[in-house]
Amino acid sequence: MLIAKETTPGTFEEILFGSSFTGPDGVLHGWQCIELWSDSDLNAIGVYRVQPVTPPTDPEVTISGYHFERVNGIVTQILDLVQPPPPTKQDLLDYAAAKRFDLEVGGIVSATYGPLPTDRDTRAIVGQTIQSIDLGIVTAPVNFKTPQGFVPLDRAAFVAIATEMAAHVQSTFDKEGQVDAQIQAGTITTKAAVDAALTS
Repeated sequence: MLIAKETTPGTFEEILFGSSFTGPDGVLHGWQCIELWSDSDLNAIGVYRVQPVTPPTDPEVTISGYHFERVNGIVTQILDLVQPPPPTKQDLLDYAAAKRFDLEVGGIVSATYGPLPTDRDTRAIVGQTIQSIDLGIVTAPVNFKTPQGFVPLDRAAFVAIATEMAAHVQSTFDKEGQVDAQIQAGTITTKAAVDAALTS
């Protein structure tokens, strides 16, 4: 809880925890008054209990301080927010590349095999397993570790999984290519728009 004192109409200063304060008649009041008095008693001498506001969730928005204003008749904490500069085209291109990578390795849900990881190590293992079966290095079925546990798979199953993974990966590159073109054309100008386009 914050405590604000109205020094002149519409102008407020904060009373810090444990501090004393003077009323409009010049009488000095101790912090106990804030703890014990009702809201109406405090309001009568221009002192208000103020609920802290929720800070912004955007990590790029910073808070340089705060002040108090009367909003719809209620004394309110107002955060002094510093907005980030608009992203450049290169910023957006870099952001799109990073977000595309997150999508690439974020996994898929196969209609046949359920949730499957699509990180690059797993995709490499699937490809190497197919090659090893073809070269006679290993004999199918081969145990494949999924989020649900180990599953014995034959070559056809590994090829089916590799096909789904490859289609997923290619789709992320296709979307990134479309997003990059829109960034260069100036039709995508925010990171939120990049997110929306990549996940649509």
